[in-house]
Amino acid sequence: MSDHSSSQSSTQNDSNLHSEEDSDLDDDVLDQIRDILDEDLNIRGTMVYFQTYGMDAPNPCITIKGLGPVGFPLTTENARALMEFSQSNDNSTRDFDRELVELHNPVWDQWVQDTVLVEACARLGLGDDCKCELDKMTIQSWSPSTAENASCISTLQSEANQLRHSFFLPRSTRMTQLGCVEVLLPSRFSGGDVTVAYPIIPSYPEKLSQWSEHSELSTTVLGARCGYVKTVAPIQAGYRASLSYRILSSLRPERQPIFDPKKAVSRLLETLSPHNYPPGVVAINLSHKYEPSSSFSGSSLTGSDDVLLSCMRRVADAIELKLLVANIVHERSEYNFIHGRDDWEDDESNDDGEGEGDEEYEDEDEADLEATRNLSNRKKRFKSNAEIFSFIERHQKDNEADFTEDAHFYRGIKIKQMVDLDGMPVTIEDFDLQSSDIIHDAGYGQGYPEYDHGYSDDHFWENEDRGEPDIKEFDAYANEDDFLAGYVKQEWKATILIICQKRVRIDVGDEFELACYRLQTSNTTTPNDIETGAVEFLMEWCEEDSGESDQQVPDDDPDATNERLDRAASALARCAVRWNDIELFSRVIRECVVMTDVAGRISVPDFVAAYEKFFWVNAEKWLIEIITVWEISRLTYGLVSGVMQAAIAKGDAPAIEGCQEKKDLILSSLKPVNRDEVPWLADVAKERGVEYFRDHVIPSLQQQNLCVRFWLDLGRKIWSAEDTFSSSNAFPAFISDITNSVAQKFTSLADPDHAAFDPCCSHATEMNTSLVMDILTFCVQTGNIQHCGTILEQMMSWANRNDVKELLPWQCYNDLAGKLDEFLRSHPDSTAADDPWTPFFRAAAEISIKQSHLNDDILATISISLNRAGGVLALKSIMNAEGIAYMAAKKKGSLKRLVLHMRANLLTSEAPAQARRDLDDVLMGCVNAVIEHFDFAGLSGLAGDEAVNKVIALLKFSSDARVGVQCYPAVLDQLLSSAGITRGELLKTYLTDILVLLIDPLRTLLIALGVSIKEGPIKSFCSVVTRSFVSKVVGKKPAETKIPDIATFGCGCSECSRLKYFLQNGPTVSFDIHDIQRVRTHAETRLQAVEAKKWGFEWRTVRGTRPLKLHISKPEWLAHRQQGLNLLDSLGDAETQNAILGEDRPWILGTLNGSLGPNDVPLPIEGVVPHPANSSAGRKRSLDDSEDGPSSIKKQRPNSDSLE
Repeated sequence: MSDHSSSQSSTQNDSNLHSEEDSDLDDDVLDQIRDILDEDLNIRGTMVYFQTYGMDAPNPCITIKGLGPVGFPLTTENARALMEFSQSNDNSTRDFDRELVELHNPVWDQWVQDTVLVEACARLGLGDDCKCELDKMTIQSWSPSTAENASCISTLQSEANQLRHSFFLPRSTRMTQLGCVEVLLPSRFSGGDVTVAYPIIPSYPEKLSQWSEHSELSTTVLGARCGYVKTVAPIQAGYRASLSYRILSSLRPERQPIFDPKKAVSRLLETLSPHNYPPGVVAINLSHKYEPSSSFSGSSLTGSDDVLLSCMRRVADAIELKLLVANIVHERSEYNFIHGRDDWEDDESNDDGEGEGDEEYEDEDEADLEATRNLSNRKKRFKSNAEIFSFIERHQKDNEADFTEDAHFYRGIKIKQMVDLDGMPVTIEDFDLQSSDIIHDAGYGQGYPEYDHGYSDDHFWENEDRGEPDIKEFDAYANEDDFLAGYVKQEWKATILIICQKRVRIDVGDEFELACYRLQTSNTTTPNDIETGAVEFLMEWCEEDSGESDQQVPDDDPDATNERLDRAASALARCAVRWNDIELFSRVIRECVVMTDVAGRISVPDFVAAYEKFFWVNAEKWLIEIITVWEISRLTYGLVSGVMQAAIAKGDAPAIEGCQEKKDLILSSLKPVNRDEVPWLADVAKERGVEYFRDHVIPSLQQQNLCVRFWLDLGRKIWSAEDTFSSSNAFPAFISDITNSVAQKFTSLADPDHAAFDPCCSHATEMNTSLVMDILTFCVQTGNIQHCGTILEQMMSWANRNDVKELLPWQCYNDLAGKLDEFLRSHPDSTAADDPWTPFFRAAAEISIKQSHLNDDILATISISLNRAGGVLALKSIMNAEGIAYMAAKKKGSLKRLVLHMRANLLTSEAPAQARRDLDDVLMGCVNAVIEHFDFAGLSGLAGDEAVNKVIALLKFSSDARVGVQCYPAVLDQLLSSAGITRGELLKTYLTDILVLLIDPLRTLLIALGVSIKEGPIKSFCSVVTRSFVSKVVGKKPAETKIPDIATFGCGCSECSRLKYFLQNGPTVSFDIHDIQRVRTHAETRLQAVEAKKWGFEWRTVRGTRPLKLHISKPEWLAHRQQGLNLLDSLGDAETQNAILGEDRPWILGTLNGSLGPNDVPLPIEGVVPHPANSSAGRKRSLDDSEDGPSSIKKQRPNSDSLE
């Protein structure tokens, strides 16, 4: 690299190139590259050199700390002492770090700098501005372990490795290692031949040197540029001693290429040749990745990247190309829309069986339902990126996104930072970097993949060796249980070398960036003209910005303004100290730090450096100005503390005393603080002690309007560091005081008139369950449980208010109950007899029961709350008569789910008998309430089997609630009442379409439950329904009606089969055939063949439809008769029918068979006593066969015939 002034001028001249659009480079760039290949591009300077000096070389006069002087030529005694002094895994080699090696001869140091270093820089082409720095001393001897080997890698290979590894370290802006020299000291030995090679330059020949001849009378130097590997053959006899030095440079002069540049130029030619028109910009993917930073430049490149840049700079200069370096990311964004299983709503079971799904939610409030779903989702979402990506990997094949749409898939390149070789930010006009513009896998030399043009736009993405992404994250907008929707975003970082033709317009950074860059990279002791101009520009910029916050900042970004002011102040302050310019530093404090009124504008190291340079008398004046103006006490305190530490190190008593006074002043009169300063305040408490903090800092804090979160954070931070405080009674009392402040602030937060804005948080502090849980946890952990009751009372008062909240009241209770229970289980000592938790848990259970849509998660939390609030007794107090009535009227579906969940989960098998009886009473009341609020009258408006299914679901619910037959009479009584049977106002449709059809599924249900239909209320119900139907609906056979005796019918076709069933067994009055004329005629022919009209069947063609309809009817009594026969069959076999119907069965059979005479009268329906509907208390039900009513029915074993 050339000097800075020339590089800067070249940067400034870039703008002059913008107008050279007519350059003929486009036409002959390939020819120019071929000409360069034809030229002699031999490397100037060597890579390795050897130089031997005679006895005129000085003696270094070495002393090893802990051992003593070492004379040269090296004696056997000294050599053995050295080998025994240092421990190593290799018996043949000993290394001594520079800290152990003392060189007492000043002539030696002068000889190394004036002779060895000058010769090395000249022969290696490293420039003049270099220095030598001792690295280590090495002793090598003969060893049996290495005697048999043809060669071995000496300990100096570790030096080679260090040099090679240094390629991957960040470049220092002050010192850079360019090479090394090894000075072989006079000592007698044989063997030890040295071979030097450069693995990154395959064509570079290995260098062999034999040093052992006259080694005791000479001093030999080996010099090499960075990147070498040195192999030292085993020592055959004697001892070999050497000193290793590193060659360092502060200016990083331009280095020569360290391999044949023709190879790189040839590859560039291959890149450009396939194009008919040479591209304006070509990029080479570098071997290493570099992070964007303000110091990033061409000097930041290391290893093979540095080699490539060294070569390409010569090529660029020769054919007038421009070089840039850029940090980029390859971005990939892929939309995922995956269902791992069905939606969570579909997984919910239907409590009431088939056909009951709608009724479960028909009485629920929609807002409650939606809130419940949101709460469920919040509990079921994936908790980490690892879970998300694991889910995506398992279900990627289920991704429902259409990747043909651009909105669902994206990949491309984003430039994070682009600079010229001097580090100045630049932009290229209308530059859209594509994968096809980048030469991928641009490695050079051994160990790197071969070159690949990669002109496909998809080259990077098609390369399976691109590795894992540097950044992988998921941007989710739907994240539920087994369901995911969002974008998987991946980024691969890379750094590229950009080669631009002269015609490409490159815009450099603004003047501010240039001025900062010049001062930040300056190392002068006095300012030059360029630096003076940069200082004045930045000072003027700071002065203008103090009055206009948007000065020179795009889009009026205040953060960008502050960042620039920080950089300007830092650069100016460091230059002022380096130049010993107290006036300039005073201007910086006054104009960049104080006038801008922004704390932290100057860093602690910069100010400490100024104190050390300009003494306390000046630093104190600046501190007074800063303390007065800065609004962040933490930064002011840190600044004074930094100066105080430096004063202690110097032993500056006035400065120490002055800093202590200012620290006390800052703490006793704190400027407004916020939560970000809690860690600092905790450190102050640890530094000064709780007594000082309580007496001086707390009063200052209490004068400010600090929110509850601030006091909570402060208390937790100090309490967590309890071990660092001295053991005394002051610490528990101090924590108790902070806890009291937390409780007081929380109480004010729950106040409806609480201010919406908290200055210490820079936003509105709102109560939520996380805050409440954090406070309760802190109170319990610190032994201040007495505040918990007040906290919970205030939380419940706030939750019950009708103001706008993120969660509904019941959600607040439910959310906190689950968290609190988990915490209490991990802290059993907090559940003492006088604990404050019971009232909250009871309230949480009650509000969740009465206001939420009860799903499994909420029911589980209710069980937890009830168990902590007293178990069954708590449930009994909540589900009293009023509570049950409310739930049955408003939330019947939730009430049913509650009953089933409490039965299954509230009590364990070891629960006391009294608790079980209490639970039975509560659940019995709930079931009765569900029955009483069941819409029996509305069943008649339902179609098909829906009414019957609802009744069966109701009966099944009572069985699942384990109240058994005790609730059946209420249901069956209500059915008979709704049919008018018990009121003497029979509704035939209700009887026919509901009660008659109910008998068969009822019998099926009872069989599944192991219950007999031949006794109890079920027997009475079946008997009443059967007798009512036969006597009131079927009745006596009309004299003109004949029971058909049709043994065979039709031809066996599908239409004849259906018509045959209608004639012989059909329970319906009519039968219609919608079909073409041929089918209708076929049916009429078959009806005529059996003389159907003599049995009372009629048929006619009904017009007005297409096709026409053949309507066939039978006498109504025949249809009712068939229904009666089907009803008898649904009761069971003859034995069961006799058990149910008793003496009525012969009469019923005679009626259905039409055998009663014309003067016979059906028997009356006995056992049915009219009573008001919905009245089931204080009376004996008509269907109850026991003496004492339902409660006297005893439970039997599962295999008995009685109900459970």
